Amino acid sequence: MKLRTKVLLVLSGVLALSIVLNYGVVRMIVFPRFAEIERTEAQKNLQRVQRAIQSELTHMDNTAQDWAHWTDTYQFIAGENPEFVENNLMYETFSGIGVTLMNFYDSEGTLVWGKAYDLESEQEIQLGEFSPESLTAAHPLIAHQTIDGQAHGVMMTERGPVLVVSRPILTNEKQGPIRGALVMARLLDEGLLDKLRQQVNADFRVWSVTENSVPDEHQGMLRRLTSGAQSFAIERGERSLWAYSVLSDVRGAPVLLMQVETPRDITAIGLRTINVALIGIVVAGIIVMLVMLVVFQRVVTDPLSRLTGHILSIGDTGDLSERLSLKRDDEIGIFAREFDTMLEKLSEARRQLQEQSYRFGMAEMAAGVLHNIRNIIAPTFLRIDRMIENLAECSDRDLDAVVEELSYNNISGERRAKLSRYVFLSHERWAQQHVTLGSDLNNITEQLRALERLLMAQDDFSGSGIAPQPVNIADALNTAVRCLPAKLQDVASIEIDSGVDRSKSAMGSLIAFVQVFVNLVTNAAESIERKGAGDGRIEIGLKPERVNGKDVLHMRVSDNGIGIDERSLDLIFQRDYSSKEDGKGGMGLHWCANAIRNMNGEIYAETGGPGQGAVIHLILPAVS
Repeated sequence: MKLRTKVLLVLSGVLALSIVLNYGVVRMIVFPRFAEIERTEAQKNLQRVQRAIQSELTHMDNTAQDWAHWTDTYQFIAGENPEFVENNLMYETFSGIGVTLMNFYDSEGTLVWGKAYDLESEQEIQLGEFSPESLTAAHPLIAHQTIDGQAHGVMMTERGPVLVVSRPILTNEKQGPIRGALVMARLLDEGLLDKLRQQVNADFRVWSVTENSVPDEHQGMLRRLTSGAQSFAIERGERSLWAYSVLSDVRGAPVLLMQVETPRDITAIGLRTINVALIGIVVAGIIVMLVMLVVFQRVVTDPLSRLTGHILSIGDTGDLSERLSLKRDDEIGIFAREFDTMLEKLSEARRQLQEQSYRFGMAEMAAGVLHNIRNIIAPTFLRIDRMIENLAECSDRDLDAVVEELSYNNISGERRAKLSRYVFLSHERWAQQHVTLGSDLNNITEQLRALERLLMAQDDFSGSGIAPQPVNIADALNTAVRCLPAKLQDVASIEIDSGVDRSKSAMGSLIAFVQVFVNLVTNAAESIERKGAGDGRIEIGLKPERVNGKDVLHMRVSDNGIGIDERSLDLIFQRDYSSKEDGKGGMGLHWCANAIRNMNGEIYAETGGPGQGAVIHLILPAVS
């Protein structure tokens, strides 16, 4: 996995973890605060409705106080003001003060006067719950013990719940004795409920407790509230909160269950706010991540990619001359500079090692040269011995005797003819020997000249190393073939392609090329000898090519010997490696590879597998 991918995964993981943590904090800490505020708002709505009802009761109580603490009313109860009813207690009075019922009682609890009207239909109605049979003298609405006494609450009637208040009847100066009680009531109908809903800006409903009109789904809430454990309760719905409370009558007994609905707008707004905040966090995180990726790409990944490519390129090409030259002051820059410094040291160490290996190879090369000299001198000595033998056979002592005898005058004609024939034949044999000796001398001269060139090249090579100079490939190859041992020359036929002509030259050293060619041809001949085939063949080809804009000569030395194991193709040019059974060889392909590379050439091998022969390729810098 690439470093950029790892960083992207890490940043993505950090962003995801941050989103999860932020979401967790918001959901577990922030969002509950919204829910708490919403619950508080529902409680406040419930309290506002309760205060609105209480305000309505207070308003009725004030009205009742005005009527009860009035001397005219005081006198009416005592029977001293008979015009009171006609002058004051008509329908318009009920409608004006907004009450449904007005009942006047004397001090004995007897109903002196009372009526009830439906304010919507303006019709007189009967409320049995306020009849003398229902309200006795001991009822809290009638039995006031002090002049400051009052009673208020909710009662259930046959027409529904009513708000009811009561005050003792006194004079204008609130003087007694108490002559009775004034009871006022108002139906808690839909008209009044709508008025209260508009007043508190909250939706609520009421159900009668005594008439068992509470729906089944609210019975549990009613039991909780009537048990006395709590004064209100809140139920959570998907879209609303419902706050519950009970309203008590004048005796303190629960009579109405009230439900106030509060839309869950606060949590909805909170949830939207949280979602927007999370989206903002995600967007900001993505932007930060992208910025960090771009910065990381430019500051870290690109330099590391360049450094990695540089290292891989060196590994592929082996060229230690390339330098990164990364101008940075951070750790990557320090690493790049130290790596360049290490390359310089490694290049110098490799150069010294190549020189050392090359110098060590000089001894092996000298042995090889001596071996080649022996290969040249051995046939020369054979030819010289044969010349000596031929000269010994052509002794001139017999011929001198024949010439002396021919100088005599007393020999017969027949004898003279035989002697003359002998002289003639001796002359022919001497002429033939002369031709043979001349040919042998020419061969000896050519071999000695090849030996002289080999020694001169070795002298130049030993004194100055490989000094690049134009070398004719055909001459070097012919010299190498002549240096091949005689026993190996009989193993295989050497076929030199017509492309190997004297017009093609390469830059290098003659002795180095000769030794390399000798080694390659010798290895090919030994491979054929180990295979034991009777049709050994070594083919040498050469053709000009252009590689990377440079002119080169591509030489192929192929054989039909035992071949090379494919696993050994990369090993045959290493030091001390040999495919021979005894593990011994001449200078070896390792020295040949070093020599070729020092002459800016290239060497590599191909094979078809064991028993399929091998091909050695030489890429040599051509002379334009």
